[in-house]
Amino acid sequence: MKLRTITLILAISPAAAQAEVRSYDCELHSIQAQGWIPSRVIFSVDAENNQARVLDGAVMAANELAGRDEEMPMNPKLKATRKGEYQLSWRLTLPANNTRQLRAAYTAKLNPADNSLSLRAKFPMDNVANRPGGVGDCKPITSRSLF
Repeated sequence: MKLRTITLILAISPAAAQAEVRSYDCELHSIQAQGWIPSRVIFSVDAENNQARVLDGAVMAANELAGRDEEMPMNPKLKATRKGEYQLSWRLTLPANNTRQLRAAYTAKLNPADNSLSLRAKFPMDNVANRPGGVGDCKPITSRSLF
């Protein structure tokens, strides 16, 4: 009996350990031409383990500024909403000009039902009234995961 139980547990464990990771390639359109909202964002979401990763031009610029590998994705906070959307949030330090850096807080809402995305940026340390934003569509991708 113990052998059957152990065999059953070992047989189920690999299937349970593999969570479904969904990746999205999103194109955004922003009415502000300031450069704070990237035109393309890649997300990978592992909803079962409450994890996500994001990579875009702003993340790459922050990585370069910090001396990290440019292609290293961020690990945003992930929250599933009651509507079935994913809310992701992350903070970056970005170069503003030759001598200054800005801290930006990004919030994205990704709707897996219709593959839509909205992205907002705010600058909490600088008391900036402008809150750039963008909306767009995402394509589910299977060829690339950020995990």
